Amino acid sequence: MTEPLILGIAASHNGGACLLRGSEVLVAIQEERLARQKRIYLQPADPALSVSYCLDRAGVTVDDLDAVVVCTQEPQGSRANRLDLNPQLRPAVENGRAYPISHHYGHAVSAFCTSGYEDAAILVIDGLGSPWADLSDEERATCVGAAEGWESISIYRASGTEMVPVEKQLAVDLYVEPDGGRYRWDQPHTGMPRFRTLGGMYSAVSWQLFEHGLEGPGKTMSLAGLNEPSFPVSDFLSVEESGLVTFRDTVPEHFTDDVRWPERTDAYTALAASVQAALEHAVIALAERALALTGSTRLCFVGGVALNGIVNDILAKRLGPENVYVIPAAEDSGTAIGAAYAGLWRLGRGHPANRVTHDFHGAPYPNDVIRAEAESNPVVRWREERDPVAAAAGRVAEGQIVGWFRGGAEFGPRALGHRSIIADPRRAENKLLLNSRLKRREEFRPFAPAVLEEYASEWFDIEDAPEASPFMLRVAAVLPGKTELIPAVVHTDGTARVQTVSREGNPDFYRVIEEFHRLTGVPMLLNTSMNGRGEPIVERPFEAMQLAVTAPLDAVYFEESVIEPLETEVAKLTPRHVNGLAFIEMPGTEFMPLDVSRQYDHAVSVPTPWGPVVHRLDKQAQAVLEAVDGERTVAELGFSTGEVVRLQRIGLLEFRPYLP
Repeated sequence: MTEPLILGIAASHNGGACLLRGSEVLVAIQEERLARQKRIYLQPADPALSVSYCLDRAGVTVDDLDAVVVCTQEPQGSRANRLDLNPQLRPAVENGRAYPISHHYGHAVSAFCTSGYEDAAILVIDGLGSPWADLSDEERATCVGAAEGWESISIYRASGTEMVPVEKQLAVDLYVEPDGGRYRWDQPHTGMPRFRTLGGMYSAVSWQLFEHGLEGPGKTMSLAGLNEPSFPVSDFLSVEESGLVTFRDTVPEHFTDDVRWPERTDAYTALAASVQAALEHAVIALAERALALTGSTRLCFVGGVALNGIVNDILAKRLGPENVYVIPAAEDSGTAIGAAYAGLWRLGRGHPANRVTHDFHGAPYPNDVIRAEAESNPVVRWREERDPVAAAAGRVAEGQIVGWFRGGAEFGPRALGHRSIIADPRRAENKLLLNSRLKRREEFRPFAPAVLEEYASEWFDIEDAPEASPFMLRVAAVLPGKTELIPAVVHTDGTARVQTVSREGNPDFYRVIEEFHRLTGVPMLLNTSMNGRGEPIVERPFEAMQLAVTAPLDAVYFEESVIEPLETEVAKLTPRHVNGLAFIEMPGTEFMPLDVSRQYDHAVSVPTPWGPVVHRLDKQAQAVLEAVDGERTVAELGFSTGEVVRLQRIGLLEFRPYLP
């Protein structure tokens, strides 16, 4: 019997696509990795790079697909979600093989179908799911909370190929203020926003601290360990005996201005600790309720809130790591996997019986492609490397910082050893160096240890189990006496966001850590994603090479080769436009850009292997692009190096050596 081909699409600010052949994930990719725009919104009405990428990887067309399933977030009747307007997917629409599913249902299916459980309670918590109008009759029958609101918390009972809604809490539209005015997280407004969901609560605090409700929560979680709570949980929310979570405006009423971190250091670290405590209180209560209502002993936790590593560690310790599962792509991109498996179920087929052991769903790049890209890049040196494991581990042990690029990229938000930058965790200076030179982020933000699975419990307060933390989704305490041995990966509060690495799930990364262990006696590496500040993780070898030059990195290791930057002083390089770059009129869209610190006045179109992508430009970026003539160096252009590098990393410029 021919295995069906099913395309799942996540329509969201973390959009992406996933292609199944039968129950196997052939390929999955986030839209942002291809467009080189962090959190670019994928609209089903428009062609998507991620869809082309998946079809190209499989060597199929839309006509070959048995189903196209879209997990929506905005109302399904909105123009943005109209598949019939999308020429890329129109054949599937015309043949009746394309249809939408609701947001929390997509999350729930993604988690259960990758968990390996025969049955489970599914707990979905995020900032905003689908509106009541887009829910099935079965789901509507379980709704409590705001009448005809939006999904905020959902509990399902899963068994076999059935996903039964048990309870669903609805909230008022997150973008409606009490006075009836509208705002979005990506539009400026004064003071802390009100909130009516758990994800919205954490984002509201993150907005107050960092002026970003989507990128800020990770920073807020890091700040939470630096102080004690200043607000009681009851100032944020209460969880009633019925399980209903109700929210209060007490905390927002204390923050009515736009003073951001690092001002008010004590007040803001205490605020972060307070919102973290409130989140923990609510999630623990909801997890217990999900297990009680479903009668299951196993919990799948999913949605954007499931990226909170502190909460995940609490759940794992309470229930046992074997009884708690968080999918690597717990945020919205994972709904592409859920949509694909929902389509498989609808065709009467089952999902895999085993838990996923890796998150590497991108397309691999063969050595000849890597070599060709390197040889066409005059600012890097390429050479064959017979033993990249030994070479990379040796360099890291000597204090160098290198890139580790392997096979298909990670689908979720964490770099887990295929698009990673690795460094020595014993050297405290590496944390400062990476934060200041490459990541350009706040000093309080920690880096993760990637530790050999069998040694994890000797260094961290974490279980000796395969399920412990393979996807870097738990924050655990560093054991006494170990902190001073690995200062580069220990947070100020004595914790670490741990990745446990197994030989089965991540063989090449395991081997390089194993070799570092042999050289140093320390069974872990510092692991951080291969990207700069505000950028998506790199997808292609070319992007890794560009990063090696501008970061700079000492080298980037591939399966059979290594590249090294020839020039790391960016000011001496000559930028030029990439081939095919074209200035265009400002395109209209119903979605604002997420970086509100910039005013976007212009746009350019850039070709990619999967289709064109439009980049909005502020006046400064426009001026840089107009000044670039392919002859003057970065220094001679008169703009900041950071501004030029920003445009290079998103694919608008490329660097060449200066030729006098």
